Amino acid sequence: MDTQVQSAERVPWCFTGFYDNPETHLRSFSWDLLKRSISSIVNFRQALTDCDLSDLGYSGSMVIWNNKQDSTTNIQECLDYCLGNDS
Repeated sequence: MDTQVQSAERVPWCFTGFYDNPETHLRSFSWDLLKRSISSIVNFRQALTDCDLSDLGYSGSMVIWNNKQDSTTNIQECLDYCLGNDS
């Protein structure tokens, strides 16, 4: 489950939760999938470190995609990042 939450100070943050499979015999599959996903994230972050890459930043509207739904179901995202190094 992924959701975007906004604090009382209007600061947005992301919450991600993981619900295991309700069928007992499939639970090991769910956890193996989660472990592989985490491993991919760790490997990606290591590649960024190995190449000395960091986010170059951006100025302008942080929202570059929106699902064009009504206000209560509207989702707005920044989908693109630009990475670079000092070389």
